[in-house]
Amino acid sequence: MKVKYDSSEYMELRQQKILELLNEQGSLLTDDLANKFEVTTQTIRRDINALCESGLARKLHGGITLSPALDNLAMSKRVATNAPVKHQIIKAAIQELQSGHTVFLSYGSTVAQFASCLPRDISLTVITNNLDAVSHLTGFPNIDVWVAGGQLRHQHRDVSGVHTQTFFKGFRVDIAVLGVGGISAQGELLEFQCDEGELTKIMLKNSRKSILLADSSKYLRNASVYAASLEDIDTFYTDCQAEKLSQLCEENNVQLNIIEVK
Repeated sequence: MKVKYDSSEYMELRQQKILELLNEQGSLLTDDLANKFEVTTQTIRRDINALCESGLARKLHGGITLSPALDNLAMSKRVATNAPVKHQIIKAAIQELQSGHTVFLSYGSTVAQFASCLPRDISLTVITNNLDAVSHLTGFPNIDVWVAGGQLRHQHRDVSGVHTQTFFKGFRVDIAVLGVGGISAQGELLEFQCDEGELTKIMLKNSRKSILLADSSKYLRNASVYAASLEDIDTFYTDCQAEKLSQLCEENNVQLNIIEVK
């Protein structure tokens, strides 16, 4: 059965569907995709280029395959990826925080942007290893910031390792604000490095509530390290409208907030 998607209005939805098919089949042909979605091969090639530039897939001769996902993109590239979408997600999620909260802010570009968008008059205690978040929070005099030590990851602009994990283990917080490398079709939360997965586990264990921030590009994104699953998350903010993801959230009692990007 063919599925018709207008090339402009449904571009993001079509790319999401391509990722779903890619996750199921491993590789896809450009001509087959054009036929399935009833668009031109030029349109499908633009979709393929967008997915590959985001690190979500890899080009093959005449088609596309899953990315090997050995590592994440550098922070400088991630900051610019889907920036307007991330801003809308962040704007909605920030309403969860109230003055007096103690908060974990995890690694990643979305969480760093979350820090920059906090209300100027909010009073918080923040624990983080995210150096971009720390840089943003220097302009918030009402926020006490505890910065983890550890090994500097230059391209990710954070610190990690055993010392970082030990530092986080010493806190009990109200809310953990988390990003993620990828979300599998089974609802697994995946990361690119073991240190990232371990730190996510610690933050989830030591927080009373967890908030996941992830734009639609993270759904079905291939990554190799298991960190947690959707059942470990309390609230999820995303723009992804994939029906299966919504079903997974419902099955795992996750409060799903789908953000309509304007």
